[in-house]
Amino acid sequence: MVIWLRRVDSKVGRARASSWAGVEMLSTPPITYFANALFAQQVPFGRGRLVLEGSDTALSVNFYTTKGILVPGIVKKGTKMKIVFRDNREGAVTDFFCVPVSELTPEQVAKKGLLESEIDWDTVLEPELPAATPADFDQYHKSLTELKNLAAEFNACVRARKDIADWYRTTLVKTTGGTFTLVLKDGDMEIKEETPSAPDFVMACADPEVLINGLAYKGSLTQAIMTKDLWISKNVEFTTIFKLERMARSLARSKKS
Repeated sequence: MVIWLRRVDSKVGRARASSWAGVEMLSTPPITYFANALFAQQVPFGRGRLVLEGSDTALSVNFYTTKGILVPGIVKKGTKMKIVFRDNREGAVTDFFCVPVSELTPEQVAKKGLLESEIDWDTVLEPELPAATPADFDQYHKSLTELKNLAAEFNACVRARKDIADWYRTTLVKTTGGTFTLVLKDGDMEIKEETPSAPDFVMACADPEVLINGLAYKGSLTQAIMTKDLWISKNVEFTTIFKLERMARSLARSKKS
């Protein structure tokens, strides 16, 4: 595989700078939300096939978005993509990936050897929540009580605590009825009625029941993301979503045992 990559690099080195940009996705690609150990820290990602300028065979490559979480519909057949290199490369297929050209500046699109650190991954467009009604405010306060009760159950469950051991995240959660903070701290979960000054990432869902159902093992947070009922601001924080779903399973299993 490394030899093959070097051959591709030599071809591209002789081609124009646009070789890594403007190439189109050959077909609408699938998105992976759960992966093996090699890609576990990179989910969710899509994987599609591109033909680079100067090549006569398709290149299979992972793709991401800079606009928050990757969901179906962002990349389709014909979407123009740009190859991006990771700053720390190991001679593996994970050393490079691609993003939609539409998400980059003209300078980034034209640059040869664009690095992931040269891309803005933090400036995203949050979904607009509907105007709140009195019923939404009531639902918000009811949901906070339910979430605090769930947090207490998680904190009393040995299995669930292990799922977030050594994991630290402060998440701002926005709902139609109001905002709150979900804190994960080395085995503990806490729900706070406050707005953190520097959250690690943001969740947004019009209906807080979406989050409650996922944590109570009555629904799937991953499915909610795929259907755009739940939004998170950073693609890499899907790891946190995965841990929350694992906690929900652990609590459900502990109640049965």
